[in-house]
Amino acid sequence: MGYVKRKGTKDARKLPGNFDEFKESFLECITNAVSQEAIPSELVINFDQTGLHIVPVSSWTLAKDGERQVPIICLKDEREITAVFAVREIKTVYSILDCISNSGCQNLSSCVSLNCYGQFIHTIIAGWDPLECHRAFSTIASCSNILTTMGACISAKPGAKSHDEIYIRIFLHRVLLDWSDGDDKTFWLSRILKPWPMVQQARILYILYGPKCPHSDAILWYEMTDSTPGSSATSLTTQLAELALALKMLYNCKEWSEDDIISVIEELTALPDEWVTENVSKLLMLCGDTICIKVMGSKVINGHYQELSQLIVSLSVVTTKEQYSMSWVIKLVRRLLGITESLKEQKILLATIAETFKEIIFDIYEYNDEETDLSFQYVLDAQAEFNKEVMSLAFLEKEQN
Repeated sequence: MGYVKRKGTKDARKLPGNFDEFKESFLECITNAVSQEAIPSELVINFDQTGLHIVPVSSWTLAKDGERQVPIICLKDEREITAVFAVREIKTVYSILDCISNSGCQNLSSCVSLNCYGQFIHTIIAGWDPLECHRAFSTIASCSNILTTMGACISAKPGAKSHDEIYIRIFLHRVLLDWSDGDDKTFWLSRILKPWPMVQQARILYILYGPKCPHSDAILWYEMTDSTPGSSATSLTTQLAELALALKMLYNCKEWSEDDIISVIEELTALPDEWVTENVSKLLMLCGDTICIKVMGSKVINGHYQELSQLIVSLSVVTTKEQYSMSWVIKLVRRLLGITESLKEQKILLATIAETFKEIIFDIYEYNDEETDLSFQYVLDAQAEFNKEVMSLAFLEKEQN
């Protein structure tokens, strides 16, 4: 047919004859204003505007080979919308690119580049449907290479790639999670976790919401395995509150089944080693009754009475420390007894709880130093309050019958 790819012809644009004079005058005004008013470089912002065609056109078309004039339909359509751009000094742009690619920023904690990037992204995608947001996530992940960084990080030992762990936490929070709430935050959290197997999902959750060093932002991997964090119940609550909130968000998401939540909690509380039982109990308490019953009920179904008894005793200790009513723990035990299949199994569970109280008291008593004195008192108080509630229920029910 004789058609070839050609670029359209148009009138050449010319700069005004005194362009250099205008340029020098403009820069001189800016320089003088910055100097006289002592304006910091971060606040020197250049606003520019450009027209965006309502009808998208290209400067390329198909035309017969050898033609001198190559018209393009709608190329001169003047209908436009105006886009306004605000740009600071060019090093700020490079700073944002460095932070997105994890290649140059040395102080992630105080860097605002990722916040700017996140705000920009969420301003653009506001009102998009889930499928479009899913595509946006794929684009963000591809441009930032964040999934590759995550893959290398979770394949290594916990803490081996500390800088990458910090980067992952800050990037995902500032770009995706911190700019949304409710169902939107759950959506982004699911997008982050779903590409990975269950073990890695638990690892990523800990990176995102686990305890961190207040000075360096490094993830404290052994904080939950060595001891109870801090010297007060408030400290433990602070360490685990965000993690529990994330688990509750996932539990209320249709993409996550009850078994998924139980499995991820089991994996999470074994990172990097088995958690102190009291820390597991506090996490379940913060997750709420529904998740707590599901996790502990699975242990009843599987016959893990010893592990379950340790959790119940630890819940009693946490309840005593925080001065909650022991009736909550008793109601929990009664619901768990309802899951068992026979009276014999119910008696086994109750006997195991009593035996666990005794074993923990003996273990603490053997050490008998200043650090264990307070723990010893808490366990004794918890046992006393637990027994009070049990005896009260037993005698009240006997009188009613």
